[in-house]
Amino acid sequence: SKCKCFSHALLCFNITSLNTMSLFKPISRPTLRYLKVNFHQELTVDAFSHFSKLLYLDISESELKLLCPIINDWPPNSKQPLGQSFFHSMSKLVSLVANDNLFNEIRSFCFYGLWSLQDLVLNKNEIYHIEKYAFTGLYSLSVLNLSSLSIKYIDGFAFLGMTSLAIIDLSENDIRKLCDYVFYNLTELESLDLRRNPLSYLCPKALIGLQKLQSVYSEFKSMCCFTWQTQQCSTKYLETLCRNLIPFSVLRQSRRNDFAFRRTKCPTKI
Repeated sequence: SKCKCFSHALLCFNITSLNTMSLFKPISRPTLRYLKVNFHQELTVDAFSHFSKLLYLDISESELKLLCPIINDWPPNSKQPLGQSFFHSMSKLVSLVANDNLFNEIRSFCFYGLWSLQDLVLNKNEIYHIEKYAFTGLYSLSVLNLSSLSIKYIDGFAFLGMTSLAIIDLSENDIRKLCDYVFYNLTELESLDLRRNPLSYLCPKALIGLQKLQSVYSEFKSMCCFTWQTQQCSTKYLETLCRNLIPFSVLRQSRRNDFAFRRTKCPTKI
């Protein structure tokens, strides 16, 4: 392995042992703010425990398979309440670059502890599944780009807690169904891009609570019937046509109670 030290940065390549990282504890380098690491082994839950003051972390092109630790990997009697994050001690981090790896899913509480994160880069990964609470803890993130990641499944409450999120890009994936509460509590969301997805199912409460949504982009033919309050929708349908696509009682109820549909089951294909 090789590491190069600068006044505020540390660049490490071909790291095969996490013990190497312990040699660069910020205790002896209080000005360290940027860390670029190229790992050749999987991370552990304490891999970044000594880098609590770090602002920028780049773990791209590392061939990592796990973006989040498996819960059984945590030490016995761990006091971490939601301890499923490699980044639990990095509350000051503002940028995380993790592109060009081998991640295939984002587990619950994967980014827990990254309260200050403003930039998240995940492109060039094959992430097929996003679990519930996957992005919980990312309170400061306003733009989330999840395009071209081969995403197929997104659980309900996946984005819960992202109270600053204004733009989310889910274009060019393999999303066929939007589950109930998938965008729940995204009270600041203004733009939603679902273009170039084979979307064919929309559960009744999938879009509940999006009070500030202004723009929706999707080829799903009835999307605009469910997002009637937006200023811009890529597929405009008249209300009479929406009545043919969706039972009018459901459409009327959605307008009256901000998409609080009474039905609990996901409807058949529209």
